[in-house]
Amino acid sequence: MITGGEPTLRADIEELLEARASNAIPLAADDYQWDAAGSQAAILRAVTGLVVSLDALAVDPTNPLSKPAALPKVLENLEFAKERLGSPRRITIQHG
Repeated sequence: MITGGEPTLRADIEELLEARASNAIPLAADDYQWDAAGSQAAILRAVTGLVVSLDALAVDPTNPLSKPAALPKVLENLEFAKERLGSPRRITIQHG
């Protein structure tokens, strides 16, 4: 599994995944707020699954970890990942 602080922020993430393309690779990502759809598509082509660590999936003003401005982008990206990976079962959401 490729994991870390936030592996998707590495400038060379696509090259790392490409180098491992012959092996099954799950990827762990925090927050899942990627903005670059092109890069996101390339990453999702190279992985077999996605583990997303989220602090909250709902806007909650009483929860300091809730990021109301980020929620729409996170949900949009999860839908994009579901389409690219071909199945929602390839996506795991864990509480961060």
